[in-house]
Amino acid sequence: MVELKIFIATLWRYRKLLVAVVTPLVLLPLPLLIQGQASHCGFVMILMAVYWCTEALPLPVTGMIPIFLMPLLGLIKSQDLVMLYLKESTMMFIGGLMVALAFQRCGLHRRVALSILSVVGVKPIWLMFGFMSATWFLSMWICNAATTLMMLTILEAVLVKLGDAMKIKKYQQSRRVQDNGYKNIITDDVQTSAPVCNVNMKDLMVNCVSNGHLEKETCLIDVKETDRLRGNNDHDVLDESSSDDYGEEVCIDDPDFIRLSKGMTLAIVYAANIGGSATLTGSAPNVVMKNFADQLWMNHLCRASPVNFASWMLIGTPTALMTVVIIWLWLTILYVRPRGFKACCKNVDIMDEENTVNTDIKRDLRELGKMKYAEWLVLLVFITMIVLWFFRSPGFFSGWADVLRPRFISDSMVSMMCTVVLFIIPMYPIKWGSEKRHDKGPLNLISLGSPKGHNPALGNVETLLNWQTVHEKFPWSLIFLIGGGFALAEASLTSGLSNEIGKALTIFDVLPHWLMITVVAFITALLTEVTSNPAACSLVMPILANMAEKLDLNPLYFMFPGVLATSYAFMLPVATPPNAIAFSYGRITVLDMIKAGSLLKLTVFVLTLATESWGMKYFHFDEPLWNGNTTVLCSIN
Repeated sequence: MVELKIFIATLWRYRKLLVAVVTPLVLLPLPLLIQGQASHCGFVMILMAVYWCTEALPLPVTGMIPIFLMPLLGLIKSQDLVMLYLKESTMMFIGGLMVALAFQRCGLHRRVALSILSVVGVKPIWLMFGFMSATWFLSMWICNAATTLMMLTILEAVLVKLGDAMKIKKYQQSRRVQDNGYKNIITDDVQTSAPVCNVNMKDLMVNCVSNGHLEKETCLIDVKETDRLRGNNDHDVLDESSSDDYGEEVCIDDPDFIRLSKGMTLAIVYAANIGGSATLTGSAPNVVMKNFADQLWMNHLCRASPVNFASWMLIGTPTALMTVVIIWLWLTILYVRPRGFKACCKNVDIMDEENTVNTDIKRDLRELGKMKYAEWLVLLVFITMIVLWFFRSPGFFSGWADVLRPRFISDSMVSMMCTVVLFIIPMYPIKWGSEKRHDKGPLNLISLGSPKGHNPALGNVETLLNWQTVHEKFPWSLIFLIGGGFALAEASLTSGLSNEIGKALTIFDVLPHWLMITVVAFITALLTEVTSNPAACSLVMPILANMAEKLDLNPLYFMFPGVLATSYAFMLPVATPPNAIAFSYGRITVLDMIKAGSLLKLTVFVLTLATESWGMKYFHFDEPLWNGNTTVLCSIN
């Protein structure tokens, strides 16, 4: 029996190695016994899907597999394959992330978050709304993981202050109970019908014996108050306004506080996931979908697809907004309103002068001071990028790119231009004058009012964004992860695999189209729980496009709900980086995520509503754009 346990433990320790070695051996008969490129592509697709789902290899490393495996199987030439890893949509994504890094470097993201929280107030229901609003907005532009990490840090500080306020209230209640229940305690010879408390002075924990049952509860009684109960009046009564005397830790074993903490944590995580679907650059799956759509349109119609920053916001932003409101209402019902939360916290936000939490939030905001020079400039570049993206070629009227250089300017040009500008603009205002050198007297130079250690005379001029920040904080692994998805999608098209799968799925054409959309979105939302969002998107996009073509529908009819559903990862910590980050804080469990997230899967109906209403009006999803598999050989002059 011991040997069996050791054997199982060894297998579990090397489980990833076993999956990495055994999976290709098990799948090897597929390309050997079934001839044709479709079977070869199926081998690569299943292998990458298993690796992505089990994380047998790091996700970006799995994205590197097509670079050597597809040329060996005769799917794509090496020189064509490597170009897929840095396509136009990838460059747009890189530029957007670098602008977001400048946003973080100057601290503007923290100012935005604190400003929103200071406006909504600190009632639990509105505090949750404030955290979700700030997280949702920031994750539209900044990496979801970075947004989650920042907002959870702010949440921890808020929970500490909220816990202190709750302890003050419980202390006041305990004082009233003690004044009424301990009047007849005899300190020398304890004989009373009241509960007898054995006070541990070090830990301030009380073992209360009542009716023969031992209960351990956190008592907010200070040494001074304990002495008073014992008849020792040498100490003054504890000052109720001082929270430091109630202990340094948050009352983590209070059930109301635990539920509130879980609800707030899940609110931030879910808002970060959904916020990424609101804009084209919000998350990696959006870029994967745009690239695949551009490829389809170029193959069939010799032009780019209608998917751009403006058109994406028309369908993505309202959908994300509706979804995050539904999530807020559900978490409010689940964690805030029931079980006495309102009663528990009703005195917390109506204290003598101002709520403790609200005071601290406004204090932190005041400590930031007025918006600094760098913040104004980053905000200006950021707004400029958004405006240029939106009005480049909106579709419903001619954009500036259509007038200036038709077919030459894309979204990547805008993002990279703004990125380069951030590397040029100084971080501090220019001041013309002279500085004194202690060794050689005054030196005339252009001085930039910067902190200590910044010496423009030595060429050390800080800019809004520097390469050190990019080198340390940019998620370089995403390039290989997204590139692997692009390679997989390209091989699915050229090999005919996605066409075969699309034919097989036409058996569902008996269903109403709205129901097909719902099923597609729901299945994709389940798939993204066990694999990364870009990987899930890369797997389903070719299939959904071909299924729409077989049904004489616009491919975007299924592709839009499919890609948006990859952000609906609510149930497991491994589903997305925000989920994993929140889980690592220890305030939520897997069961908590399943309980809150399982019902939220039904929010995919919002995607059906968006597709069938304003999405249909703008994109004309019910109109086929080309017949069957007709492919036009395009030549761009």
